[in-house]
Amino acid sequence: MPDKETQKFSREMLPEIYTTMAVVSNPGLSRFIMNLLFSMSKPPISMKSFTDAEKAKKWMRKVKN
Repeated sequence: MPDKETQKFSREMLPEIYTTMAVVSNPGLSRFIMNLLFSMSKPPISMKSFTDAEKAKKWMRKVKN
């Protein structure tokens, strides 16, 4: 887990670089951790976790429009 300073920096810089982010990971622990992090601290941009890359791309196109 990143320290508080790194988390703060990431929250501030993320919207400067991205408008939306889809995270593709294998089912299991990595997906659970991503969902847990998203629920604990709302990301400053639209962000969602997927196990299927095509579904992630479809979501990205939908959010972009």
